[in-house]
Amino acid sequence: MNEIMAHFKPRIAPQPLYTDAELAALTMPILLIAGAADALLPAEKIAARLSRLAPSVAARILPQTGHVLHTLAPEIAPFLAQ
Repeated sequence: MNEIMAHFKPRIAPQPLYTDAELAALTMPILLIAGAADALLPAEKIAARLSRLAPSVAARILPQTGHVLHTLAPEIAPFLAQ
């Protein structure tokens, strides 16, 4: 673990926030997968805003899941194959 943390550089800048107009201008299909128990980002709020503004959103909030999402390739691959 020390080897991993020796090279870890946490993001200290604020997360970019896109305007409503920028999100509404997105025309491609969007897949949002987020953890309901994410301590860093409000998954439900993000999904609601994105679904309201962007024309083609598939949002999936994973219950009892935090910020780190892994082993999701089986769910992502069909979306990418569309």
